[in-house]
Amino acid sequence: MKLNFKKFFCFSIACAMIVSCFNMFGHAKIETSADFEKNAQQVVDEIILGWNLGNSLDSYTGTAIKNSGLSSETSWGNPATTQEIIDMVKDTGINAIRVPVTWYNHMDADTYEIDEAWLNRVKDVVNYVLEDGMYCILNVHHDTGENGWLRASRNNFEQNAEMFTAIWEQVSEEFADYNDKLLFEGFNEILNDSNEWVNPDTEALEVVNELNQIFVDTVRNSGGNNDKRNLIVNTYCAGGNSAVTRGFILPDDSIPDRLIVEAHVYQPFYFTSEFYPDVTTWSQKDVNAYIDNLYETFVKQDIPVIIGEFGCVEKNNADQRLSWTQYYVQHCIEYGIKCFWWDNGSQYKLFNRRTLNITEPELLNAMLAAANGEEYIANMQGDVNNDGVVDVKDVKYLQDYLHQRVTSISINADMNQDNMINIYDLCLLKNLLLAQKNLCANENNWNSWTDTAEHAESEFFYINKGVSMLVTSGGNYEWNAQCYYENITLEQETTYQISFDYVSDSEQSTSFHIMQGHDEYLPYFSDSLKWTTEIQHYEETFTYISATDKNCRIGFNLGGVGVDVPFEIKITNLKLVRIN
Repeated sequence: MKLNFKKFFCFSIACAMIVSCFNMFGHAKIETSADFEKNAQQVVDEIILGWNLGNSLDSYTGTAIKNSGLSSETSWGNPATTQEIIDMVKDTGINAIRVPVTWYNHMDADTYEIDEAWLNRVKDVVNYVLEDGMYCILNVHHDTGENGWLRASRNNFEQNAEMFTAIWEQVSEEFADYNDKLLFEGFNEILNDSNEWVNPDTEALEVVNELNQIFVDTVRNSGGNNDKRNLIVNTYCAGGNSAVTRGFILPDDSIPDRLIVEAHVYQPFYFTSEFYPDVTTWSQKDVNAYIDNLYETFVKQDIPVIIGEFGCVEKNNADQRLSWTQYYVQHCIEYGIKCFWWDNGSQYKLFNRRTLNITEPELLNAMLAAANGEEYIANMQGDVNNDGVVDVKDVKYLQDYLHQRVTSISINADMNQDNMINIYDLCLLKNLLLAQKNLCANENNWNSWTDTAEHAESEFFYINKGVSMLVTSGGNYEWNAQCYYENITLEQETTYQISFDYVSDSEQSTSFHIMQGHDEYLPYFSDSLKWTTEIQHYEETFTYISATDKNCRIGFNLGGVGVDVPFEIKITNLKLVRIN
């Protein structure tokens, strides 16, 4: 360690011990010495289903080691985490939350000292989880990865190991007295210098083993409850294939049976990823290859395993997503492997963190059923005649039932699930069909992006029938501050009509695009908007001639050097409908 860091850190330890004494009274449930009787396997056994608080505390700006302040938490489009968000997750039956954290942009470049305000903010979020009695995993996240400084490489290894050690010394000290529901995870998806994801070289595998050992040793030497805390170690790139696991060595530990191995399995990759919108089906063999390897390599050798990240995006293939999710969790449970869904607040989201709504109730219910060893039957709400689709035929059948022209009807007709079938259900069914005509009817598909690395600043809000966005700094380019509606399918040789109402508190000139939600984000239709303080209505038609794209978005660019900040816009009544 650098001398100036050591001097500061000794002083910090003394202060932290004093603060900890006070905090013990404020958070007795969290910061009391627990008996720590549960070993790693017992902890994994207690986990039912896990969830990732993704793209929040792990969001980052740029690659320089610096102190970027607390604004990074919301820079990738998610709101600041609250106790209410965590309560919502807990109330579903999920009992473990992984809290990814990126540290390098909250540190001093010379001393490696973590910003005290950032440590306190991380502590707040950890407290939210533990106050709800759930397991909490705290890690080092985007310090690794394709843009990370921590590499599975000999290049700059000593300097990187020094900084890695400094992070875990400080984090361990901060949470030394926390109970056994708090788990530490050494690092996220670590890559070598060439960002290899599939077949890492021997050097990369060796460095991963060394960094895992440094992590375990650092935590164990930090005092408090950390000498017996259960820890999580990742494979290279958090991979689950044999090319990665073949070189993995479980670290030596001063206490037996307190280590968990973590991997991330997004398989079949082309099916789960947003970058391949045309791949909408899957096969069991692609899932089995990775899960079976983790079982043979670790679980069979009495080493507990968790899938720290998994998930798949919507591609207008709800039935395939549901069957994949259900099978995936069920297969892992058969092997004693527990799963944590990756929720980034966007394509992979299960929860709307602004409205506190469940966005994917069908997927969530299927996962929880599988995690609890129960059978799950999909809810085909609205499919009154049981033909597998919801359409005008279901409206006709429900009308016939209400007029007593038919005497029996499916439970799928109970649209409001009040155990009665009446005129209210008919109204809800008609509204559902109307909403299906508008490709932008789901408010949960709204999101925002603010590139603070390009000096943009903004806030995003839900309002009645739409959204608003307050831009306080436009950044360098028009796309540095944007809001967008995603998860749209555009069909080849189809004509669409787009319409919306828009208003600003000052005059502005910006653009919007109907575009790819993947790859190069190429536009399919673009236009400019002249914002005024009077509400205006936009309406236009366009014909989409490219191949069917199941991952499109409508993006409103609100940044750039040309905007007059601060300003606030409102977009309401967004509609995109097929007209042929």
